Amino acid sequence: MNKEILRMQMLAGIITESEYKNSTIFEGEEAETIDQIPSNILNLISKATKQPIEKIKQISKSEEQVDESVILTTITILGLIPLAMEAIGGLSNWISRNTGKSEAEITQLKKFNKEIEEKEKFIKLLDKKDNKKEIEERKRLDQLKKQRNDIWGSDFGQWMKEKAYKLHHAYTWPIRTLLKGIGLVTRNEKLKNKEYREKLANILYAITMTGVAGAGILSHLGHLTGVGPVALTIADGVKAGKSASEIITGIGLAI
Repeated sequence: MNKEILRMQMLAGIITESEYKNSTIFEGEEAETIDQIPSNILNLISKATKQPIEKIKQISKSEEQVDESVILTTITILGLIPLAMEAIGGLSNWISRNTGKSEAEITQLKKFNKEIEEKEKFIKLLDKKDNKKEIEERKRLDQLKKQRNDIWGSDFGQWMKEKAYKLHHAYTWPIRTLLKGIGLVTRNEKLKNKEYREKLANILYAITMTGVAGAGILSHLGHLTGVGPVALTIADGVKAGKSASEIITGIGLAI
């Protein structure tokens, strides 16, 4: 729905201010002030900084800042990942909500993706050796892709390519907003940097989408700030079954 219509509905009392914010947050814009941040993310900022919400609002509108020595163990990349996942409403729930598939179906999809990737690698080896078995393996690969598409209900590759683009802001906005909110009330210089917030959110998004769709999806995400230089690390980490925290650790200073 058009943002202006939603604003008019809010002014008319048809929807609440909170409903307005939650309906318009996924358009790529960063919240400029603490008052533009939805209550669920404010709660996470409070959790991260160990400060009550009213104190956070007061600090963000003044020169005062939270003493970071009190919260130093929380305001790290690894410490922020669980909060980032909470900001999007929980990873499994987010995937299910935005793909229309249950956790069991996503697990099944991941198995298909892994088998397809392994089959494609095997076929490349056979091709180099001019092996006649290649024809048989290609038939099996086509069968696997058809099974995946039958279960998914459409051409999976095209569906995911379109979905990955549309879901980008829906995933990264809450995370960027969380990071900015923490930056507003602490002395953490990284979190005050818009490019850093964008890079971290994009990398987490790429890890999530690769976990769902397989490493092939990274070719559609390489244009996102921060993803291109670490795409190989993300692909290898997801294939190895590593968690987002472990992959982020491997990426290290690239963020």
